[in-house]
Amino acid sequence: MVAAVLLWIPMAWLVTVSLTPVWQWFERATGVESIGHSGPSTWCFLVVFALGVVAASGTVAFSRRYRR
Repeated sequence: MVAAVLLWIPMAWLVTVSLTPVWQWFERATGVESIGHSGPSTWCFLVVFALGVVAASGTVAFSRRYRR
């Protein structure tokens, strides 16, 4: 599980940057600051990272449960 979380850190950054058009739309639609001069805000990365960790945890738990 720790390996999955550590592997997800750089992947979350790539996904967050790839979702820049989504963050721009979100900022226009809600007024919540999502995009700065240097890219997506930190909270955008944290949201993507958290969703990835939840997905990885679910995948690991599912595979452990049905492997037996």
